[in-house]
Amino acid sequence: MTALKSPAQCETKDDVRVEIDRIDRALLSLFAERHRYVTRMAQIKTDPHEAHDRADQNRSSRKSTIAVWLLISTKIRPNLYGVP
Repeated sequence: MTALKSPAQCETKDDVRVEIDRIDRALLSLFAERHRYVTRMAQIKTDPHEAHDRADQNRSSRKSTIAVWLLISTKIRPNLYGVP
């Protein structure tokens, strides 16, 4: 396994690519694990209205998550290329 490097420790484009690839593999693994739980939930649910009720309960949580991602993308991403 490759040793972890912080962004500041990356000295070359290859160093950065290695770390991005490592993170991508971890994300894919997490998404696959999540999918297994979602699939199991679909098997367990018996009431078709249950999914709708749960969606209503979590709507504000999803909006908060989206707001955080929008903030990150607008505040951090432009600075990747030195854009003020």
